[in-house]
Amino acid sequence: MNRAYIGALLWLVGCGGDVEPASQPLAQEEAEEPAAGFVVLDVGPAGRLLGIPHEAPPNADPDRVVTLRVEPASLAPELDGLAVLDARFVGDGIVLIDTEHALLHRGALGSAGEMVTLDVSVHGPIAVRDTTVAYTVGEAPFLEVARADVETGLREQLTHGLAPTWNPALGPDGEVYVVSGATGGPRLLRLGEGEPTVIPTERFPASVRAPVVEDGQLIFEDESGERVRLAVPSRGGAR
Repeated sequence: MNRAYIGALLWLVGCGGDVEPASQPLAQEEAEEPAAGFVVLDVGPAGRLLGIPHEAPPNADPDRVVTLRVEPASLAPELDGLAVLDARFVGDGIVLIDTEHALLHRGALGSAGEMVTLDVSVHGPIAVRDTTVAYTVGEAPFLEVARADVETGLREQLTHGLAPTWNPALGPDGEVYVVSGATGGPRLLRLGEGEPTVIPTERFPASVRAPVVEDGQLIFEDESGERVRLAVPSRGGAR
């Protein structure tokens, strides 16, 4: 899923380009700038995942496809050069969405490992916390939220009837934050135990980067590309 597609969803559900600008842009937390022509997909203790964006066809709004570069390549040589929609470090491995929208996990970085399919019809961005990943699943734009554990292979769909949803984030206590346009306007929801809880905000995640939850804040890029820090509760809601 790309930023233009999410922007179109926001416009359709009544929150287009009239979002107020942030009081100040927040810097991107990255170890170092990539070389020209590369984008940073993820940074971990073992290395970096970079992407070389593919050129989009004229008059089209396709998924963002990148050629994956694993640094160092010795972590997973068979993945280096693969066309992917997103890729992240998770646990002791890498999880990625291939161009067929399959969610794949490759464990045991730096040694011989195998690719395991965790889910299909998957859309990014991928959110990661410990060994759990969250994403959206289905046929666009009717996407619902799902998560999977790369160690156990267990997968569960968390929402039904909340499509379109986008940009999920994983909280520290098992809760999931996601934007839903099911009611005609975008709502930021917290999914935990019970019914979904609406988080009041006029700013919504709209990026190829997954939001993160740190120190009681949901950190994300909005439609304008600015970094937003939104205080969020960590418990309650629906699961």
